[in-house]
Amino acid sequence: MCRYHERPYGVTEEESEVDDSVAEISSSELTYANLIVGCYRIFSTYLQTLDAPTKCSALRALGGLFVSQPRLMLELEQVGLIEHVMSEESHISLQLESLQCWKTILLVRWVD
Repeated sequence: MCRYHERPYGVTEEESEVDDSVAEISSSELTYANLIVGCYRIFSTYLQTLDAPTKCSALRALGGLFVSQPRLMLELEQVGLIEHVMSEESHISLQLESLQCWKTILLVRWVD
């Protein structure tokens, strides 16, 4: 859903910009303008769990966000989560999922 999310009619570009300082968004504050940021916060929280299947699902969801908002990937890189999921210490399924996400991101960015 987030991969194909476009700014709705009537929402200015400034309103839909990703703000790195945005804190957690409550469900009552969720709008079309901050949908991407809200999903990013949820998915990145689940990526920090200990459960490998949950991490894989969160990474897959984040991959869809990264296609539409590559700047969000830089935020995870700055805190070291990208390196963590691709490291040898990560579960093999998480390493494979991260490679699949990279493949998807590269193919979509290259085709567009």
